[in-house]
This record gives sequence, C-alpha cells and structure tokens, in this order.
Amino acid sequence: EGDGIGPVVAEVPVTLTVTESTDLEGEAEPSEEASLSVWPNPAQAEATVALTLGAAAEVRIVVYDVLGREVAVLADGPFEAGQHRVRLEASGLPAGVYLVRGTATGPEGGVRAFTERITLVR
Repeated sequence: EGDGIGPVVAEVPVTLTVTESTDLEGEAEPSEEASLSVWPNPAQAEATVALTLGAAAEVRIVVYDVLGREVAVLADGPFEAGQHRVRLEASGLPAGVYLVRGTATGPEGGVRAFTERITLVR
C-alpha cells in the first residue's frame, strides 16, 4: 500500500529567443572555438544560455532535471559560426538543479558536447 503519491507529470511552457551576433575577432578555427555558458546562476524566472561556435554546426541544447529527464529543448537545428544566445524561460520549472547540455555536430561529423549546471531558486 502506497501513500497515494505517485509520479507527477507537468507540461512546462518554454519560450525560446535566439539572437545572433557576429564574431569581431576574425576567423576562428573550426571546432576549436566552441563554448557554452549559462547565467545568471542561480536563476529565478529566466536564464541565458550563450553558445559560441567557431564553425557552422547542427546544434541541440536540452535541459535535464537531476533524474536525467528531458524537461526542455531550447534549440535543435543549424547554427552559423559566431555567438548565439538562447533564453531559458524557467518560471514553470520547480526549484532545483538542472543540467543544460549542448551538442554541436560539425559538417565533417565531429561532435562537441558541453554541459553546464544551473540552479533554479524561488
């Protein structure tokens, strides 16, 4: 006999805003110049995921909870080389620790993966 508490499933609305900017530093080496960062951290209602790519790539950015469940897909598609910002609208997510994982697959098939932890507070 249980306590009447089972798994809770909730649909979480996610708002995605992508803004592109140019790399003023000049040409970057493909796949050498790539990074992902998240701020502010800890965050309350929203956070920014910044992605820098040295070459065009297929990008997927996913947010996972601590149990490894996918809770949001922030980006999934082609990105040009340069700096990109993706907004994580987190007001519908419960407080806790989440992982933001980004993968970038280059034209030659090479894959770069990045994982950043973010804490949501209320």
